Amino acid sequence: MSKQNPKLPDVPADLATPNPRQVKGLTISEIRYQRALVALQKEFCKEKIDMSIRKLKSSSPFSKNYAGGKKSSISKVGAIAGKLIGGMNYLDYAIIGFSAFSNVKKLLGFFKKKK
Repeated sequence: MSKQNPKLPDVPADLATPNPRQVKGLTISEIRYQRALVALQKEFCKEKIDMSIRKLKSSSPFSKNYAGGKKSSISKVGAIAGKLIGGMNYLDYAIIGFSAFSNVKKLLGFFKKKK
């Protein structure tokens, strides 16, 4: 017989405390490393979003700190008009022209002398 404590029964090998190298899963240090890595990725994403927001604010002609040339309101209007004109196709121009023509026709009809 082996020299065991007579009060404790023999424990089967599959129920014994496993060797840490045999355990499937992560160790505490690996979990800490994963959490630190996720926290670092989170900070990088926050910084990237902040940088995108700052870039968007500086390039938007509607913002107070618009950095697209001169700081006058005329340049803001020109930038807005340029973006509107550059982003339209021929159908958009035709619809705007028809709408303007209809409004001018109604306005002139209002001031026309009645017989």
